[in-house]
Amino acid sequence: MTYTQAVEKACNGDSTGFEFLYDTTKNNKYYLALKYVKDEEAAKDVLQEAYIRAWKNLDKLKEPEKFDSWLAQIVVNTAKNELENAIIHRLIYAWKVVRKKMQKSWIRQ
Repeated sequence: MTYTQAVEKACNGDSTGFEFLYDTTKNNKYYLALKYVKDEEAAKDVLQEAYIRAWKNLDKLKEPEKFDSWLAQIVVNTAKNELENAIIHRLIYAWKVVRKKMQKSWIRQ
């Protein structure tokens, strides 16, 4: 089966299309996600989110034969979003810790 055939089947609700697309790309895309997030569990989360996004937007893919590179871009964007969110959460946490310490020092004065 080709990517074009698999995309067509998947868009028509045929599970063999989804299975082919997933089975032929899962390992490569996992390692792509891992390259970005540097954590196996985070890479699995990125991959899961990327496939969800791909399945939701599969009908918008204009060139089905380019499914592999299209999915790679979704994985990369999802990984970058995950990294940005992790940084934001760390900054918020750090700010809360600093603020709490500052409040405690003000109370002592």
